[in-house]
Amino acid sequence: MNNSAARVLDYIVDYKAAHDGLSPTYENIADHLGIISKAYVSYLVAKLVKVNAVRLLRNGNRVNGIMVVGGQWIYEQSDNQAVAPGGR
Repeated sequence: MNNSAARVLDYIVDYKAAHDGLSPTYENIADHLGIISKAYVSYLVAKLVKVNAVRLLRNGNRVNGIMVVGGQWIYEQSDNQAVAPGGR
């Protein structure tokens, strides 16, 4: 994995942590990292898929989310501090 792909992975992890497990869009990634082309973001994400760092969650041909392999999102409910494991 090259430096650009590693930066994309770091951003995906940080974004998901800050947004309750939701995935960033390719546009979010491009904007944050100063990448002009969403096609280049797609290329970098494909590199992450190839090295099994992430998996793409799809609905037909559309990417609905990015799952970080080995990552886990934990939902912490503020009222009673109950913790339930999440999948993304």
